Amino acid sequence: MTNRSWNWNPDLRVELVREYVRKHFPSHSLLDYALAVEKVTTEKKDTLTLNVDGCIAVSFVDMLRDSGAFAREEVDEYIKIGTLNGLFVLSHSIGFIDHHFGQKCLRAPLYRHPADDIFSLAWLAYRWSGVALGIRKYWEANRKRTYQQKNRCLMLLCYS
Repeated sequence: MTNRSWNWNPDLRVELVREYVRKHFPSHSLLDYALAVEKVTTEKKDTLTLNVDGCIAVSFVDMLRDSGAFAREEVDEYIKIGTLNGLFVLSHSIGFIDHHFGQKCLRAPLYRHPADDIFSLAWLAYRWSGVALGIRKYWEANRKRTYQQKNRCLMLLCYS
């Protein structure tokens, strides 16, 4: 364990969000709670720090709750229906698009992970559920299909 103050985080983005929230938000009770949890987890293992997505999420909830623009019930409803998940999907989609254009500018192909590795991981993840049996039966019955066809059907089986 290194000798450092408990509120240090190696991700500068977390530090920037934390300082911004402390300076500009009237209340930051959830952020304080997340940082207290981080203190406990980093005592066990110093790499178990608050990540930037978690920091933004608790800060966003603090902002919604304390902005005065929403009733507490409205804030709870927004959280319940997954509004924050939509924001994170949007931000990660922008990053994916940037990665795609970056690869195109470099005239490099997009990285494709070997399909066999993905399917073996899916099998391990679902082997104890009924989905695993369905995937295995489907895979064995349709060996001649392309990987794209199998992947499409695999996603349908897993998410239906």
